[in-house]
Amino acid sequence: MLRTRYILVLVGIAISTILYLFPKVVVDNKEEQVDVAQQETTEEEDHSDHEAEDNSFNHTSSIPPPTLEKINNLRELFKINISNEKSATFADSLASIFYSAGKLDSVVKYRQWLADNFPNEENIEIAGLAYYEAFGYAINDEKAKLYGDKVQKYLGDLFEKHPDRLDLKSKIAMTYISSQNPMQGIMMLREVVSADPENEEALYNLGLLSRQSGQMEKAVERFEKILSINPNHIQARFLLGVTFKEMGRNKEAREQLEIVKRTDDDPTVLATVNSYLEEIK
Repeated sequence: MLRTRYILVLVGIAISTILYLFPKVVVDNKEEQVDVAQQETTEEEDHSDHEAEDNSFNHTSSIPPPTLEKINNLRELFKINISNEKSATFADSLASIFYSAGKLDSVVKYRQWLADNFPNEENIEIAGLAYYEAFGYAINDEKAKLYGDKVQKYLGDLFEKHPDRLDLKSKIAMTYISSQNPMQGIMMLREVVSADPENEEALYNLGLLSRQSGQMEKAVERFEKILSINPNHIQARFLLGVTFKEMGRNKEAREQLEIVKRTDDDPTVLATVNSYLEEIK
């Protein structure tokens, strides 16, 4: 997921509008203001319900015919076996195929079905993570709220049983950032970092929030902390370079972006990095 988000950052019109549908809020300390635009998604379907029974697949025209045939066959097998344990295998296969096809709305439907009908911790976590990924690409506020609520439900239930799972807490926190109670999410992220000062995910998300609020020095601190822990965290290095550039610290920006250029061979990444390097010659 991070890799895909990284690409979305690169192709966005402005880096400050990435990832989440953050509302504009004012905070008295640290991350003072959060102002994030709505993120676009490649999802084409609009399922009003989230049952595993798919009756409207208006998006399937973008799926290759062989894959679509496989989906239809699996759906039939799923229906036939809906009352026995074999259905779990078919639901899992459908979720995997839809994931490969980039159809996250359909992925979460089958992951939720598995979590609800076979509620072991593995299925619950997988469903929560699927919703978290879909949340990151939500096309509008309604979907963001729906998916965010699902993340809080599934990962929240799991976190209650395993309060040491800071990775879950960090993800749940991000769903609150885009809700009517963003400070709850910010406080949760700070709690994660307080408990684990080297938690990369929480540090990265706090770095993004610092950028959003215009606190570039704080963003630099967050991203540099990540790189001191994990020098291979390419997303943090890229954003560190861009933040330096926006601060007018061109030498440091060039150093970071040159490292990204040497270590990432993705054409989109390279094109974007080169454009930044051209600007700071």
